[in-house]
Amino acid sequence: MKYEEDFPGAARRHLHDGKLLAESNRLDNAGYHFGLAAECALKAAMRSINIPTKEFMVGEKDAYYIHFPKLKNIALKHTGRISKQVSESLNKSSFMQNWEIRMRYSKKAVEGKQCEAWANQAEEFVKSCFVVGL
Repeated sequence: MKYEEDFPGAARRHLHDGKLLAESNRLDNAGYHFGLAAECALKAAMRSINIPTKEFMVGEKDAYYIHFPKLKNIALKHTGRISKQVSESLNKSSFMQNWEIRMRYSKKAVEGKQCEAWANQAEEFVKSCFVVGL
């Protein structure tokens, strides 16, 4: 089965799921979804300004399938093409700090403060990438 890409929709879904999981005190999974929401928002922003994927091959992988923190660094190479608000978020060392795709295998690793920070950052970042309400 072929799955159609929808980065804006995926960003909204992951943000919503992260909130539901956080409300149920399922912080590991909530944190994971907040990071995916931010990643999908950034990928949507990159697509909206037509950053060609071949420009950003990492090994054999297309940049749209790379994750934080590498994805953040790829986007920063084109700060002149992305919005100031997105660029400012990406340049903050605290932005999605310690979030990694590998955390999906973790066991009780995400603390409340960390999850809350990721939730706030993801929500603001999704808004700044203009994907909420699309």
